[in-house]
Amino acid sequence: MTTTTTQFGRDYFENGPATGASLYEGYQWLPERTLQYVHRWARWVKAFGTESVLDFGCAKGFYVRALRILDFQAFGYDTSEYALSAAPSDVAEFLFSEYPHNQGFRYCHAKDVLEHVSYEDIHAIAALLKTNCVELSVVVPLGEDGAYYIPEMEKDPTHIIREPLGWWVEMFRESGWNCCIEAKENLPGLKDHWGHYPSGHGFIRMEV
Repeated sequence: MTTTTTQFGRDYFENGPATGASLYEGYQWLPERTLQYVHRWARWVKAFGTESVLDFGCAKGFYVRALRILDFQAFGYDTSEYALSAAPSDVAEFLFSEYPHNQGFRYCHAKDVLEHVSYEDIHAIAALLKTNCVELSVVVPLGEDGAYYIPEMEKDPTHIIREPLGWWVEMFRESGWNCCIEAKENLPGLKDHWGHYPSGHGFIRMEV
């Protein structure tokens, strides 16, 4: 994934609205919200704990922490030096700054990350995930004709891909993912705070 340190540095996570870097402000561990999300994610993908999970684009590792609290063997990967340096000490050892090519995972979770990848790189990233994950679960903002369905998504200058659900599913198939388990535009319990945009996000599960 092509990124720069300045793109996803302190301002991106701590001062996004004020600096125009992102929608994030004071990005921090919120136990109730994060554990609730992970619990609902596990129900969605029918995971029961103890399985291995890679959180792709893990930022400060908060989902990794929540997954480990729920007994998953969770690890995270991110390109942001700042985010990884700000991770809680209890999860820091489980976070990678280099992609873990030689480690296999039952699940890969990619939430609010693949829209940051360039059109030129997205197929390669999708294919990379296929090399060491059995099942991929993705949450991405959807769009069409060069605009997101959720106008607020335009406020993050690092957002690149603005495509509908079908485009994403076809992209994964072209990248070598053989089976689309599920693809929908609304999944109660996940992203409920954007519920006033019923087609705003895509929820996709792919399997090798």
